[in-house]
Amino acid sequence: MGPAMQDGPIPVSGDVSSGTSAHRALPRHRPPWSPVSFQKNHTMQDRELYLGDRPTLAILKNPTEGALDISNFEPTMRQPAKLPADNGSRRRKLWDLAAHCHCPIVGLCLSMNTLRKLAARTMDAPLPEDDYELHVNAVNECRRRGELSELLQKELDQRYAMTIRKLASVKTAEALHAQWKQFVARNEATAGLWACMTHPRCDAATLERIYREVHMLQHHASAASRDKDERYQSLAEEHARCQQDIEKARQRYQQLQVEKAAETEALNGELQRLRADNAGKENTIRQLQEELETLRRNAEDLDSRIELSEQVRWLSERNQELMQRIVDMRRNLAAPEQPAPVLDEATESGSADGAPAAPASTGCPRQAAVARGEVTAEQLDSRAVLCVGGRHAAISIYRRIVEKKGGRFIHHDGGREDSVHRLDASLAAADLVICQAGCISHSAYWLVKDHCKRTGKRCVYVDKPSASAFARGLAQSVQEDATPIPEETEA
Repeated sequence: MGPAMQDGPIPVSGDVSSGTSAHRALPRHRPPWSPVSFQKNHTMQDRELYLGDRPTLAILKNPTEGALDISNFEPTMRQPAKLPADNGSRRRKLWDLAAHCHCPIVGLCLSMNTLRKLAARTMDAPLPEDDYELHVNAVNECRRRGELSELLQKELDQRYAMTIRKLASVKTAEALHAQWKQFVARNEATAGLWACMTHPRCDAATLERIYREVHMLQHHASAASRDKDERYQSLAEEHARCQQDIEKARQRYQQLQVEKAAETEALNGELQRLRADNAGKENTIRQLQEELETLRRNAEDLDSRIELSEQVRWLSERNQELMQRIVDMRRNLAAPEQPAPVLDEATESGSADGAPAAPASTGCPRQAAVARGEVTAEQLDSRAVLCVGGRHAAISIYRRIVEKKGGRFIHHDGGREDSVHRLDASLAAADLVICQAGCISHSAYWLVKDHCKRTGKRCVYVDKPSASAFARGLAQSVQEDATPIPEETEA
């Protein structure tokens, strides 16, 4: 051990604020800041070091061993600082404060970069790379007024000028301590520390309270830092686990991608096959649609063809009947006169429908036949009779009445099932028109009325679709009175 260790730890005593020091290892008047104190091979003097926030240990360096010897460290008690009772309105300087206050001020209120810049302005040699070495020398220089302490004083005043002006109106130590509490609550302890410790109303008790609270804040900050480190370590481990899970998920995802790619390729092949089948079916559908259109066009003429076929059949039958009548008439010409025939089927049908039989007339036989609903074969004379509307069950009766009297029967249902557009062809082929007005549509009614008025064809409108009413309308349409029948009459 060096000779400095022979006397053991040196307790602290005396007035710290007055600039006197009881440490035997430190000279009363330290030489100015010099680069020689930072030379690598220079032997360090015995000095007081600050572990934490205040000088609690006397640390001596053993030059022979080249390292700090902490085997004989013993705690030393610090005496309370003695500050003037009333400092007036003048703020205290850095070198006026107690020595134990310099460590938290230099360590908390200034960053290491700022401290290095200010220290470099007071010396020519390079600064030590160790931050602790620089901090200890700066704290020691703050005990007296010197070039470095004045630079530190100026830097701190400029940095926290706004906070200093804010505390200018504080008049008591209690109010100053309350302001300090507010700074701590707002996380502004750095600015509040310098402004409060150098305030004119900061007495020794307030200074000690602030120092102790700063000391505990450092411990709390250290504990919080440890908690953050532990939390960081926990998060790092969790992050590593998550990375492993992500890697497993990535590998699974890549495997799924390969499987999905194979499945997609198979589905694309199936899709191509279905598209080919669909294209063939579309061609088939197109051909069937064309055939359907052809059939529809042919079906439009089918009804007229059927009607023409029926007309041909009826004309053939009518021709045979006429030929037979010619034969009968020739036979009758040679035979004696026969008695008058009885009522025909039309009259019987009319009686069956409930219509009263027409009374016998002693006048003209033709007028009497019309009144009874009787029409002779000579009156129709193969003319086409169109019946528009009527009950479906009575169509066969209408046909027998017309054909028995020598006419050709044509029927149109008036737009129920048959197209109204086919009505024009039926009207054009008819010689007489009997319109069942109560059984046809409005369009068919007006079409019949307009056609008959335009062409001058006889048209009889029948309200009730009965066989007797049809027979009377047929007789009315063919009567041959001297007075012409109006264009539109009602039976």
